[in-house]
Amino acid sequence: MITRLAKLPKHLRLPLVNGEEILLVHGSPKDPYTPITHDMSAEEVVELIDDDHAQFIVCGGSHTPFRRDLAEHHLISVGSVGQAPEGNHAHLSILTPQMTGIQVEQLWLNYAS
Repeated sequence: MITRLAKLPKHLRLPLVNGEEILLVHGSPKDPYTPITHDMSAEEVVELIDDDHAQFIVCGGSHTPFRRDLAEHHLISVGSVGQAPEGNHAHLSILTPQMTGIQVEQLWLNYAS
């Protein structure tokens, strides 16, 4: 199982019809193990983007859902289903490609007691 996981790509790029691109990573474009978090300064985030050209960067390593727009990038952290920092619920992010980018909907679902 570990060998199979090691063969998985560290990132995935998805082109949009308008020429823009979505980059999916676990942590950040620079390092899959270093997450972009909601409380980082713009300078820290830019350092982790590492000159990547994708307009939309989708990540999940922080386990906290958020959206953040920088000059050339739109960051979407999808959150977590099983390890939400707040506990007792799951995060759900729905990304829908559109002719002019993507639509993002983020939801929180409480676990049944």
